Amino acid sequence: MSTAAYRDLENLPARAIGELFDGQLHAQSRPAFPHVHTQSSVGISLGAPFHHGAGGPGGWIIIDEPEIHFKLDLDARGWVFRAAMWSR
Repeated sequence: MSTAAYRDLENLPARAIGELFDGQLHAQSRPAFPHVHTQSSVGISLGAPFHHGAGGPGGWIIIDEPEIHFKLDLDARGWVFRAAMWSR
């Protein structure tokens, strides 16, 4: 049995998302529109009071299903993993 690697994540179709756990690739389809719409609506409702402080405590950081991608760079110290967060 082979071990999944980051390149296996990169080779998934655009309509899929995946995660690596203990060398196993777990892939699934991206969330459907009703899920994304509900999630966005909740984020808007919570953002004003909890993130911006409009009628609430403020200072919170609320991120909807973040994706973390790693890039392997060669620098003077050798190979280094650099993480960047973004949405596809």
